[in-house]
Amino acid sequence: MHTLMGAYLQVHQLQEVVVLQYLRLLLLAADDIGEERYVGTFRRQGVLVLGCKLLLVVHAQLPKSVLLHACHGLSLLTETEDFSTYKAAYLGNVPCTMHHAPCTLSLPPVNATVTATATATAAATTTNSTL
Repeated sequence: MHTLMGAYLQVHQLQEVVVLQYLRLLLLAADDIGEERYVGTFRRQGVLVLGCKLLLVVHAQLPKSVLLHACHGLSLLTETEDFSTYKAAYLGNVPCTMHHAPCTLSLPPVNATVTATATATAAATTTNSTL
């Protein structure tokens, strides 16, 4: 566990998790701010894939509200025009070894992203607890 000035940080306080919540807030205000000002940076920095990888590791340790906000932020990112235009750049060729077979990370239709993420999280939790 990370410490900051002697105080223990909870997983939901880690910068990586807070960034996903911040992503959600930015994208909720996209019409007012202008999404074109920042979504290209998210694409170039690989925020979608990194966010998914992070949630695969820490999802069981996050409060449900934080997990839902993080998933919602990633879902909102997939609803941007930039994602529609540069989908391959957002996803790349990400190897996935969750099922002991190589595959490529891909997202379900946009409207189902949060539901699918929550379902996958529940399945991963069940799988991990039975190992």
